[in-house]
Amino acid sequence: MSAQADSRQRRVDPRLGATWLLLVAVCALTVESGFLVAGGLVLLAALSSVLGLNLRLVGNGLLATAMVGLQIFVMRAVFGEDGVLAAGPGTALEVGVLAPILSGSAETAGRLGAFLMAAMQFHQFTRPSDLTQLLTRFGIPHRWAALPAIALRFLPLMQTELTAVWQSQASRGLPTERTRDKLKALLPVGLPFVYRSMRRANELALAMELRGFGVLSRPTFLSQLRMQPAERAASSGLLAATLAVLLF
Repeated sequence: MSAQADSRQRRVDPRLGATWLLLVAVCALTVESGFLVAGGLVLLAALSSVLGLNLRLVGNGLLATAMVGLQIFVMRAVFGEDGVLAAGPGTALEVGVLAPILSGSAETAGRLGAFLMAAMQFHQFTRPSDLTQLLTRFGIPHRWAALPAIALRFLPLMQTELTAVWQSQASRGLPTERTRDKLKALLPVGLPFVYRSMRRANELALAMELRGFGVLSRPTFLSQLRMQPAERAASSGLLAATLAVLLF
């Protein structure tokens, strides 16, 4: 992606994105009603679609949270609410505890999904350089402040590398159509992916060293962070909403 395209897509001040992420996190942790959690998850998914977030990425995030919810359900159904090993699924059905376990697991997965959705929105509309500049203003050393920005840049590259490994292994005859085949392909795909990741990390470290990263104690930035009046108003409203959720 070019710098010009990147500037068009990512125009939200990181302080506004951080307040939105904070509000979603507080709501996900404090809201007691499972219906409100489900409604919030649907609202976040619709907002992601309106904002132009990659729907495939959203679907993968929801699938990951569903898998987490399934794992929680299995663990709670096997070991029971008190951590004691249950006698079996039949016993859970007889005493009528399977439905609360299912609803509780789905609610936990919904809370995780809401936070994940807000994190993806923050990643989509926050420039990594702006995030680094903001952390530097808070007094965090530049070496540490640059780590979140590097992660924001690095994760899409890793997704591209993983896709390339899958395609290259499939072109060599590795079966990847069925779910069982994909599970079997984890080892032949995982090892080249780890190698590519280490190579990318080494190239990144070398490029940063050649560009003199860490030489200046107070680095300069190409553009300065300035919140627009609409962003200030939106941040104030989100902070007020967060306080209202915490107090009431």
